[in-house]
Amino acid sequence: MRIIGGLCKGQRLFSPEGDEVRPTSDKIRESIFNVLTHNEEWVCLEKASVLDLFAGSGAMGLEALSRGALSAIFVDNSQSALDTIEKNVRHLGLKDKSLLLKFDSTDLFRSPRLSKISADVIFLDPPYGKNLIFQTLRSLDALGCLSYGSLCICEMEASKSAEEIKNFKIIFDRSYGKIKVCMLKYMKQFKT
Repeated sequence: MRIIGGLCKGQRLFSPEGDEVRPTSDKIRESIFNVLTHNEEWVCLEKASVLDLFAGSGAMGLEALSRGALSAIFVDNSQSALDTIEKNVRHLGLKDKSLLLKFDSTDLFRSPRLSKISADVIFLDPPYGKNLIFQTLRSLDALGCLSYGSLCICEMEASKSAEEIKNFKIIFDRSYGKIKVCMLKYMKQFKT
C-alpha cells in the first residue's frame, strides 16, 4: 500500500497487524481521489479539513494530506490502528497536520473536540455488515461539525444500496467489485 499522489507520492504505508482492518486498495483510493480532483464544484481538496473516521491505517486521510489538505483528524477505537497511523504520520512527515483521537466513530458525542471543528471532507469506512454509515452520518449532522457542501465519502459492501438521508444528497455512487463508494454532499443550510 502506497500514497498514490501529491507530495508523498510513492511512499509506502504501514498497515495494522491482523485482519481487523481492511485498508482501501490503491486502485479504489486512486479512483476516489480522481473523482475528487476532477469535481471541484463539490469540494476543493486543497486547503480542506479532513476527518477520517474508522481510520484503520489512515490511508485516506494521509492521501488527502499528501494532495494538499490543510489538516486531518484520524479517529479509531483500536490502539493498534492508532499506533499504525502514528507510524505513518511520522514516516511521511505529516505530524504537524495530523491529530489522532481514540474513540468509537459511532459515538462522536464523546469527543468535545469534534464539536469545535468544521470538516470539509469526511471519510467513512466502517466494518461491514453493521449498518454504521448512516448512523454515523446522522451523528455528524447532529454534532454540527459539517458545513454546507461538506463531502462524506463512504465505503460499503457493493450489495448495499446507498440511501439519501436528511440533509445529505448522493452525488456519486459506484461499485468496484465487492465494494461500493458513495459520496454524499451535506446540504443543510444554516441561518445567519
